[in-house]
Amino acid sequence: MPKYIPYMPGDAAVVTSGRTHRFQLAGPCMSVCFHADSTTLRLRWPAYVLESTDGTYSKRLTPRDDLVPGDDEVQLRFTSLVPGKKYRLTRHDDERHERVIFDDSSFEAIVDQVHGYRGELAEHAAGDDGEEGA
Repeated sequence: MPKYIPYMPGDAAVVTSGRTHRFQLAGPCMSVCFHADSTTLRLRWPAYVLESTDGTYSKRLTPRDDLVPGDDEVQLRFTSLVPGKKYRLTRHDDERHERVIFDDSSFEAIVDQVHGYRGELAEHAAGDDGEEGA
């Protein structure tokens, strides 16, 4: 049975190998996945901004931040979410056009239990949500 390793994030810890290793934890995260063509994967738009409704957390990701380059999906992971906050995810199609995907969602509702596709975001896949002149 492995021994318990006392650990504080950012500190060095000695593991059973006897060597010193540095651990870096991302903290709680939320992942999203959108279908996209190969052209979209090279662009800086659309940008997805996840922010806490109180303004203390904000992170912007684009198709360039794709977790698995080379496939037909954009998979983004927003890290270091803060428990107890409410969050808003906004899609920015360019500098002038944005759409709120969800708003006022609790940490518990969005934090990943299993990384993967979030069905309620499907309508925003490939940049088309059925609206004209957004």
